[in-house]
Parts: sequence; structure tokens; C-alpha cells
Amino acid sequence: MTCTARTFTAALAAAILALAAAPAPAADLHGQLGVEAGGLDHPLGIAVEPSSPYLNGNLDLNLAAPTGASVWKFSYSGGTYLFDPETALDFARHAVGVEWLKPAAREALTFSTGLQVSLRRNETAYSVYDYDELFWYSALKTYPHPQLMVRGYAGLRVRRYDLLPEESYLEPHAVLELKRFWNNRTTLGATLRAGGKWFHDEVAPNVWGTDGTPYAAQASASLDLAKGLSDRLGLSASAQQRFDLAGFPYYVEADVFDSPLLDRYARSGPAVRGALKVLTAAQLWLEGGAAWRRDDYGAILFDDGAAGATRTDTITDLFLSLERPFLTHGKGAVLQATVTWRDQVSTLPGYTWEGLTLATGLQWRF
Repeated sequence: MTCTARTFTAALAAAILALAAAPAPAADLHGQLGVEAGGLDHPLGIAVEPSSPYLNGNLDLNLAAPTGASVWKFSYSGGTYLFDPETALDFARHAVGVEWLKPAAREALTFSTGLQVSLRRNETAYSVYDYDELFWYSALKTYPHPQLMVRGYAGLRVRRYDLLPEESYLEPHAVLELKRFWNNRTTLGATLRAGGKWFHDEVAPNVWGTDGTPYAAQASASLDLAKGLSDRLGLSASAQQRFDLAGFPYYVEADVFDSPLLDRYARSGPAVRGALKVLTAAQLWLEGGAAWRRDDYGAILFDDGAAGATRTDTITDLFLSLERPFLTHGKGAVLQATVTWRDQVSTLPGYTWEGLTLATGLQWRF
């Protein structure tokens, strides 16, 4: 994977340089440069953790090259995250990608497919979680009715942890999305998603104690509503339910409680969110709202100081954000700030906490 990532990155960089040097309008280069700073409470979600300041710098570049009736897109995305030295969570992520798009009339099928190679490098003891990743997707979109959009999407993620091969996995997934638009500024959407993770390395069955290849699978269904109440006021709401199709693998022996890296496939349950967005004076957007979800970790056992126990978290977020764009034809600066208060109540005391997270940032689009 590492050799493939380096080869792909070098080839893509050469293609971007060649196209960027071509005379206009052969290629269109645009991007975004940003910096964000703030304070993150309980960055790993553990009760005994202190809060940590952080600083994040990011750069996104996109190069579009039309070729007849289709378009090639080349991209780079990178970011560096710095935390308090005592937290030791610093990491950097870099990704390069290429996409091919076949535009079409609104009522016809629009097709796109893409490939991305990325890597993440962590500092200090967390360097054991360094990974290389290959991601592929294909998508179809059409409007069978002027006020109805249908989109289908399929993807495959291949991630490799060199120092923890038992964590390496394949993740095929698919998404079906429908959106209905009304003339009264109302949009209703429905999304179905299904996917799974297969821990395919030959050492995985021995490490996780399974007879065959360890795997997890999940499906989800969600509804989204957006309603424009006026030119300056909008309402959004969503509801989601996640269903386990196959439980996450885990290992228990004596005082050892371990599982592959916990992500969306390890948690099931409902989630809801609601927000109100308003445009105030001086082009300042304000958005406030609340979100609630329940994360059920199923049969996975966590160390509770005794014989191990299952875990369910109930999480409530209250948030307020502001955004002030200074844009001309989509280019310029965007100032952003967000404050979020989180209350997490868990069946295990070690994961019960509450705290405040602050984030401020400036994004420059060019």
C-alpha cells in the first residue's frame, strides 16, 4: 500500500503540474486555505481527560480539466493538527485524488467516479495508529422529476495499519439518497446506507479470537428537512436510526479488554438534530440548535475495573455558530466560530462527562 500510495501521488502531482501549466481555459485551479484554533474538551471521550487547546492548518487544491464532454478533476487535501503537548494527539493527514465526471442534462444520468490515496501520521505513542488508505467511489445522479433528485453511490475503502495489521480492513458501502423540493422553500430528504468492515489480514482471526474473518456490518436510515421561513431565516431538522447487522469483534481474557478501533460500525441507535439559522446585519449568519443521540456498543465489553461491562452512551449537544463571509464570486475569506456544550451520560462512569468546546477559524477561498 505504501509503495502504491507513493507511485500514485507522484503521477498525480505530475499531471496537476502539466495541466496547471496549460493555457486557459484548459484547466481551472481553485482551492481553500484555512487555519482554526480553539479548545477541545475530553478529546478522547474519557472522563478523566483534561481539555486541550488545538491549532489546525489545512489546504485544499482542486484542478478541473474539461476533455470534450467529460471533466477530469485532480485534488490535494492536507492538514496538520497540534494539541497540548501533554495530550500528545498531534497528527497530519495528506490525500491526493483523481475524479472523472460525465455531466448531463438535469433529467439525464450524471455519472462520476474517483480514486483517492491518503495517509495519516500521528505523533508520540499514537504513531502505532499510522495508516495508508485507498478509497474508490462511483455515483449516479438524476432528476426524474424537476422537483425530485435521486442519487446512488457505492464506495470501497481499503485501510492498512503497518504496526497493527489486525486493525487493517476493507469497507464496502452503498448509499441511496432521495430529495424532494417544493416551491415554498421546503426540501425533504431520505437516505439509506449499508456497509461493513472486514478485518482481512491473516493475523486478525488469531488476534480477535474468531473462527473466520472478523467483520462488522451496519445499516442506517435518515430523514432530513430544510425549510426556508423567510429570506433571512431557515429551519433544519434530521432524524436517523442505525441498525447493527453484525456485531463488532472484540477480545476478552483475564484483565484484557480490547477491540478494533471503534467507529460508526461499533455503535447503533437513534439520533436527532434541529437548528435555526438566521442572517443578521452585516451579512453575519447565526445558527443555533441542539442534537441528541444514543450510542449502543452492543456486546463489546469495556474495562470497568471489574469483570467488564457493556456500554451505552446518551449524548446531548447544544451549539451556537456564526459565519461571516467576505466573498466575491465565491472567492475570498469566511470567518467562522462555534461553541458547543456536550453532556455525555454513560452506563460506565469512565465515559460520563460534560464540557465545552470552542472553535474559531478563517478560511480563504481562491
